[in-house]
Amino acid sequence: MLIKSLIVAFSMYSIIPMPHADWSERNMRWSFCFFPLVGAAVGGASFLWILACGFFDVGDIARCCILAAIPLLVTGGIHADGFADTMDAVHSWQDREKKLEIMRDSHIGAFAVIMLALYYLCFLAGLSEIDFANARMCVALGLAFVYSRALAGTALVFGKSARHEGLAYAFAKAGSLRAVRVVMLIWDGVSIAAFFGLDFRFGIVLGGIGIMLLLRFLLHTKKVFGGLTGDLCGCFIMMAELIMILLLGVLSHA
Repeated sequence: MLIKSLIVAFSMYSIIPMPHADWSERNMRWSFCFFPLVGAAVGGASFLWILACGFFDVGDIARCCILAAIPLLVTGGIHADGFADTMDAVHSWQDREKKLEIMRDSHIGAFAVIMLALYYLCFLAGLSEIDFANARMCVALGLAFVYSRALAGTALVFGKSARHEGLAYAFAKAGSLRAVRVVMLIWDGVSIAAFFGLDFRFGIVLGGIGIMLLLRFLLHTKKVFGGLTGDLCGCFIMMAELIMILLLGVLSHA
């Protein structure tokens, strides 16, 4: 059952080829427990690309552009889609129900395009400031993709769903909630401990900021949207990764 839950998690949140497994409640039961491993795949691919850049003397612009593309290539853009839908909803300045309706709309609006462009400009800016000659900095970059998903999974299993439909609600409902909550907290703790193991500054800054982002996310989404949706969690992952990359850029010069 655990193997099938792993397969479902990767099938949903990545485009990595996986064996077939039915998306039954039984197979989805523990899927969130494996969600951070999708981040590990993104982080691993990013680390391998950084190594390849050093070996083949790839230029800084190409290195940063491909690094920005790797999360999209591995996940198929599922979180970017959530970010875009959320930006359209937030910038509509409508009431709660209208915002939720906009997020369900498959069409992309002007604000989504504008905010995606702004997001990746900031993402590239952060990457361009990271000291890739520092191996611990590179590992911390890869770990950021794990931590962001651990935080998003924690939010979803502890927070309230804004609507009783959608994949996020189905995944959360299918799980053994108490056990999955414990596992997600372990993921959070292990990620923070790994940051501390790399550099005390990483643990304090990235670990601490991650917890603050999680709490802010839960409070804000409950107030504005009435709870969580898959799109909101995808947006959270994107924003958490951006903030951590910007912080790594700052720490590279500290």
